[in-house]
Amino acid sequence: MGYLVPGTRKIFSENLRKMRQGKGITIEQMAEKLGIAWGTVQRWEKGTNFPGPEEIDRLAEILGLTVPQLFARADPETDDTLELVNLMKNLVRKMASRSNL
Repeated sequence: MGYLVPGTRKIFSENLRKMRQGKGITIEQMAEKLGIAWGTVQRWEKGTNFPGPEEIDRLAEILGLTVPQLFARADPETDDTLELVNLMKNLVRKMASRSNL
């Protein structure tokens, strides 16, 4: 996915893993809630694959978060959440336009 800002995939995958574990949800349980194979969730958490916009929305819903929170940096020294929110809006627009082809 060439339209992701460098580092976004890593931030997302780390946050997804930490937040899922923090909620006490196993990879298998998350996969079941999403109706997908557990290996898919595992690849998202490893950063080798990236979910689509619908999956990102559903992940946020399951974890009780907003989409920007899934992409937020935890370090306040580097936390530029507003920039990430704007980048995510652009990402979702691009992905939506591609799905309408």
